[in-house]
Amino acid sequence: MTMSIDGISEDDRQDSDYDGAWKEALRLHLRAFIERCFSNLAELIDWTCEPEWLDKEMSQIIGQSGHRNREVDLLFKVRLVDGREQWILCHLEIQTSYEAEFEFRIDLYNAGLSGSFGKKY
Repeated sequence: MTMSIDGISEDDRQDSDYDGAWKEALRLHLRAFIERCFSNLAELIDWTCEPEWLDKEMSQIIGQSGHRNREVDLLFKVRLVDGREQWILCHLEIQTSYEAEFEFRIDLYNAGLSGSFGKKY
């Protein structure tokens, strides 16, 4: 464990819930977020149908990966304008420090979703 100048260890800081507010903001403003950041995707979504949040499914994948709960790993299902259903994994990570194997963890999430639910990402 490494101590910082303010007496709070880096490990303690890493376990703090910095992500909860971001998760709530995304839930409340999902359409605006997608329109601003992913305008091409926003045009494909039928916004007359409410997105369906798949928190239980995401929790299953996080639990299988052996990592602590990441609060801003959102999985939701939308209806596209052509009538098809689409699952979207929105991973927003607010990090206070560098994570060496970040890409590996994201690959675990994608593999878990593919294996457990037959979804390709």
